[in-house]
This record gives sequence, C-alpha cells and structure tokens, in this order.
Amino acid sequence: MTPNEIEVLQRACQAARIDASKIKPENPFTKSGSTATLLQASVAEFAPEQAAKWRCEAGAGLSVQTLSEIQSGGDLSEAAMNDLWLHDHQFVADKQREKSTAIENQLAWLEAEADKKRRAREGDKAVDFQNAKAAAEKEARAESAKRAAEMQKRIDQKRADDARLAGVITNG
Repeated sequence: MTPNEIEVLQRACQAARIDASKIKPENPFTKSGSTATLLQASVAEFAPEQAAKWRCEAGAGLSVQTLSEIQSGGDLSEAAMNDLWLHDHQFVADKQREKSTAIENQLAWLEAEADKKRRAREGDKAVDFQNAKAAAEKEARAESAKRAAEMQKRIDQKRADDARLAGVITNG
C-alpha cells in the first residue's frame, strides 16, 4: 500500500469509528462483513476516487450495460453514470475537477456581482478609492517588511564585524 492509501484507510477508520490498530493495510473492498462494509462506505464518502480504484482491484468493474452505452456514443443513463462513479477512478477525478471548477466560477461570479452592487451603492470612485487604498496599504506593509529585513541584516553584519574586531572567533 502506498502512503496515500494508508492515509485514506486511516481516515476511513476514524470516520467510521473503527479501531485502526485492528485493521490490516489491505484493500477493504476485498473483505466482507460489517466492519468492511463500514470501512468501504467511509472510503467512498470522502475518497471516492480511491474507492473506485480499490473496487476495481478487488475484481469489480463496469457492467456490460455501461460499456454498451459508452460504445454507443449517446447520452449515458443514470445507472451507467453511477456505475462509472463506482468503478472508474478517472471518471471520478474528472467529475470532482468539474465540480471544483464550477464552484470556483460561481464564487468569481458572486464576487463580481457583489462588486457591482457595492459600486452601485457607493459609487465607482469610492470603491476604486477603497481598492487603491487597500493595495497601497498592502504595498506599504511589504516595503516595511523589506526594510526591517535589510535593517536586521545590517545589525547582524555590524555585530559580526564588532566581534571580529574584538578578537572573538565566530563560526561562519
């Protein structure tokens, strides 16, 4: 098992409230019983891509119906989509990426809409002023941090020079 798979198994044990010290580092989808079922459900809940991989490694795979629908090139039925979700880790990864992208797009749209509303409420000049002020403050903090680092470097150099002149041996 890879370190990532062990981590997934550990998290699944924690989520299912199973004592991990009694679980072997093996694919839980090759096991049966109530503990294995809890573990499988837990893995499927928070790591569906890994669950799909483990299901396939345990001998499960896409049904003939799903394969037939894929080969036909038409729209897939809900049953076929479910089958893909359960047995095709690449499909799961693609769907999760799509969902993440959709959420990011929605957040960007919400931010843009909030900015429009704020501009309508406060006026473009006021909002632009607030944005410019925030950018200037950020730049000033960065400049201040840069100066502080330079000052500390000079202080450290001065101490090293003074120590060397005083005859103190320093490492470095």
